[in-house]
Amino acid sequence: MEASGKTIHWVRAVGCWIALVKALMSAAGYLPHRTVGARMAVILLTLGLTLAGCHRVPEPLPDSELAGVYRLIGVDDQDLPATLVHGGAITEVRSGTMTFRRDGTCVSETRFVAPSGQEVGREVVADVTRRGSRLEMRWRGAGRTEGAMAGDGFAMRNEGMTFRYIRETR
Repeated sequence: MEASGKTIHWVRAVGCWIALVKALMSAAGYLPHRTVGARMAVILLTLGLTLAGCHRVPEPLPDSELAGVYRLIGVDDQDLPATLVHGGAITEVRSGTMTFRRDGTCVSETRFVAPSGQEVGREVVADVTRRGSRLEMRWRGAGRTEGAMAGDGFAMRNEGMTFRYIRETR
C-alpha cells in the first residue's frame, strides 16, 4: 500500500513527538531505569532515532511537470557558446543539459573550454526539492543552487551567473 507524502510526513512528525516526550520523561526520571548509565543510553538512543526519523526527505518530482531533459541555451545575457570571465579566467561554455529525474534528483552536464584551451566535461548530481515554480538543488560534493521553472524553461543562479535551459524531452 502506498501512502501519500502528507501521510508519511504526519506519521514521522508523530513518531518524532513521541520519541521526544520519551526522552524528556526519561531525563526527568519518570521512566523506571536502574542506573544513570541506563538513563543516558536511553536518552542517547532516543535522540539518535529522533534525529534519524525527523530529517527532511525530498519528495519525488511529479512525472508530467518537471521530469525530462533540458538543454542549456545561454549563460547570463549570452546565447551558447558563451564566453565568460569566471574567477579571473576566460571560459567558453559550449553546451549543457539538465536532466530532472522522477526520483527527486537531477544531473547537470556541461561542456566548456578551460583557460588551458582544453575542452572539458563536467557532470554533477543533485537532490531536488520543489516548492511551486521554485527549485532547490543540493549538489552532492558541492553546495546548493536555487532555480525557477517558467513554462518549458528553467533558469538557475550558480557562481553569480544565470544559466538558462529549455525543455527538450519529457
